[in-house]
Amino acid sequence: PERQGFSQFFGYYHQVHAHYYFPEYLIDSGRKVPLPNTGFYQKHRSSGPIDTKAPQTQSDYAFAPYRIVEQMHAFIRDHKDQPFFCYVPMNIPHSRYEIPNTDPAWLAYKDKPWTTNEKVYAAFCSLADRQIGETLALLDELQLSENTLVVFCSDNGGAFPSKTFEPSISLRGHKGSLYEGGIRIPFIARWPNHISAGATCDRVVYFPDLMPTLAELTGTQTAVPADIDGVSFAPELLGKTVERTERYLYWEWNGQHFFDEYKPIRQAVRKGDWKLVRHELNGTWELFDLATDPKESKDLAGTHPKLVEELDQWVATHRIPHRPQQEPDRHDGQEWR
Repeated sequence: PERQGFSQFFGYYHQVHAHYYFPEYLIDSGRKVPLPNTGFYQKHRSSGPIDTKAPQTQSDYAFAPYRIVEQMHAFIRDHKDQPFFCYVPMNIPHSRYEIPNTDPAWLAYKDKPWTTNEKVYAAFCSLADRQIGETLALLDELQLSENTLVVFCSDNGGAFPSKTFEPSISLRGHKGSLYEGGIRIPFIARWPNHISAGATCDRVVYFPDLMPTLAELTGTQTAVPADIDGVSFAPELLGKTVERTERYLYWEWNGQHFFDEYKPIRQAVRKGDWKLVRHELNGTWELFDLATDPKESKDLAGTHPKLVEELDQWVATHRIPHRPQQEPDRHDGQEWR
């Protein structure tokens, strides 16, 4: 990140490393910072609540989500007197479901009649909620709230359903799917005296729109590349009505994303309320009308062949192959740098 325009960075370099909540080190702007977690994986081999006392030294293991948020708050305090951009990709809930057994979020759910993973999942969601609340309270304390735009969103659709939880609610699919349950996510923005509390907007936006939106709000449009797909939705955030022309939105999913070779296996394209989905390259498209069928339960491809052809041709004409994945050397058999 510090080679991509960030002045400071604290966390994981590699997304596989970020699957672990008690790593032996994190990265501080290019420098490895050792954590007191040596021997952790010899003691803990499964998910669940973690006794954070090291068996030999009785010192506390370091829970990475705590450390990252501490660094985030320090960054905000250090930059309270100047403009700043703070990006925090939280890695909870994800992968190994490990949480300190003293965390209030775990204590709130530990006696529920659920599986261990369900209880940790719920605790992770509550932990994230608590940390976001602490961040908003810090902005209030520093008298920055009215001059700070806070955005919260997920990186993909809901987790896999369980007996207790259905994260995608009524939508079809989940994380990894290109049905709405896999790509439609919460997006919440807070900016007192600029964004009306409780306001909603039904404009369809996606992640490429964030850069031009933030650039417009900060007066830095000249820094935005001319060839990106994103379109600013700053007017809608501020409660303005803007006439928009329909555009195409495109997604693809690489099922082998842990490996060097990029091989997309699923694709989706949307124009207005019409959406195509297919589950293999050159496979058969499914067509859905999201206005009348948000659950994507009725495939209309057979009754609208010209629309399928139009959207298919758009994908064939506009899709650009992904650049090669460049993985760092993996030392001593580990999966990350």
